Amino acid sequence: MTARKKTPAKRGRKPAAPGAKLSQLTIRLPPTQRLGLELLARELGISISQVVERALAQTLATWPVAGRPAAEQVMSWNVPNRKFPPTVLEQEAVAEEILDSEPLFVMHLPYELRRDHEPLFAEVVGLLASANDGATPFPINSNEATELLELCKLAFRRGVPAQDVLDQWNDLTAEAKR
Repeated sequence: MTARKKTPAKRGRKPAAPGAKLSQLTIRLPPTQRLGLELLARELGISISQVVERALAQTLATWPVAGRPAAEQVMSWNVPNRKFPPTVLEQEAVAEEILDSEPLFVMHLPYELRRDHEPLFAEVVGLLASANDGATPFPINSNEATELLELCKLAFRRGVPAQDVLDQWNDLTAEAKR
């Protein structure tokens, strides 16, 4: 009789599909609101997290942001090289990617929601794209984009115009390639 090697079974939960992972958010509430959530959860027979999720979904579906409901705004965002319209799971993956990259987030924001330095970043990215046949020479969710955003933050504080930021960026990237 030959001995068979036993391979131990994998333990734990299977990893979630990309975009299916839930994001944790910690908030502070007054006791009256927490108590109200507890009451709603009991009434509906669901968890407090599910109550908050439903209330938030309802708010996002009706509350306008830059002229459109926030949920509609988010569902219109897409990342290049992804099909449109995406499935719900794909849209969750897109949202996760946008949340993980400040430059990608900034580029998706409606103009009126951008902070003071962010329009400068968008303008410099536009200048880079126009000098490169309409495409940026790096992914907008890369380390290079983050470095450019940081450069734009500093440039904005100093009052440097977009073309000068672009020239400085081109000098920095040419120097790095040597």
